[in-house]
Amino acid sequence: MTRTVLLGLTLLLANGVADAEVQRCVDAHGAVSYVADYCPAGSRAETRSSGAFSVVDPGAGRDAALADYRRDVATAQKQQARQRAARERQAADDASKQATHCRRLQRRLADLTVQQGVAVRATKRRRLDTAQRRMQQQLADAGCA
Repeated sequence: MTRTVLLGLTLLLANGVADAEVQRCVDAHGAVSYVADYCPAGSRAETRSSGAFSVVDPGAGRDAALADYRRDVATAQKQQARQRAARERQAADDASKQATHCRRLQRRLADLTVQQGVAVRATKRRRLDTAQRRMQQQLADAGCA
């Protein structure tokens, strides 16, 4: 029985403490703060009874979630743009390397053609013919026109 009385008194005291007046202060920028006495200068006060109020402003949570979402979207868009730029740079580098490779093969083929025209011995001509066919195959394999 003593426990029940003590529990009842504790609940009554806790209810009395929780039933205080709180000032909800909103400043010129829309920021909300809660104080026990007076709001700071430049903000308007709304008196709330602690019977049923929430310290958390539901609109602020929604606004914060929307701001987080927008920030995440902007971050994702920036990352996608960086990745796209990196892919474009890589494609340009690959094209440049391919063009350089093709020019090098074409120069070697031209050199072989000149050597073949100058060659006097038949064995050297056959060797140059073989090298020239190999070079043409390499050009075809590399996708050079």
